[in-house]
Amino acid sequence: MSSEAAILEAMDAIYPVRPVMVDRLRLYAQQLQQWQRKTNLVAPSTLDQVWTRHFLDSWQILPMIPAAATRPIVDLGSGGGFPGLIMALAEIGEVHLVEANHRKAGFLQYVAAQMAVPVRVHAIRIEDKNLRALRPAAAITARACASLQQLLHWSAPLVDPDTQLVFLKGQSWRSELAAAETDWSFAWTSTPSATEPDAAIVTLTRLEPH
Repeated sequence: MSSEAAILEAMDAIYPVRPVMVDRLRLYAQQLQQWQRKTNLVAPSTLDQVWTRHFLDSWQILPMIPAAATRPIVDLGSGGGFPGLIMALAEIGEVHLVEANHRKAGFLQYVAAQMAVPVRVHAIRIEDKNLRALRPAAAITARACASLQQLLHWSAPLVDPDTQLVFLKGQSWRSELAAAETDWSFAWTSTPSATEPDAAIVTLTRLEPH
């Protein structure tokens, strides 16, 4: 799957892609290419596969976000905007991006404005207590950010029993789950990744420390 049309078709099968969203994605891809020259937003080896490795990869979690969420959706360690800015672009709710790197946060602010996408960027560390004002979040997301154990530690101050924790994890996701269960209680499900054969989207609820 390499052509833009084929990837958009795959994305639309997961969650509806409206024409305005296609325009936003194309603008996003252009800006990512330009900013990457001065700010390391994504792995350089993935830049030529942005539609698959970043857009489709992020898009696949949209059905796992609570429908018509009225509470904040918080993306931890947003980096180049994946999956957080993709969620905002798809207009699924009130999205907050947490990115401590000020260059990356600047990119997120700029490209969101260019796409006319409402989003709140927090240029602070994930453990900053100011984020607790967002509790209880409807959902918390992250991709390529930290181990599951660390993500749960960061998420705990922002959740209630109904908060959905939706994490894109690599091939070590099973061992990360086992490690996390030593310190945390939670209900979980996994969904095979649409872009990486051994990866999965891990969704957790009812998070509580032991």
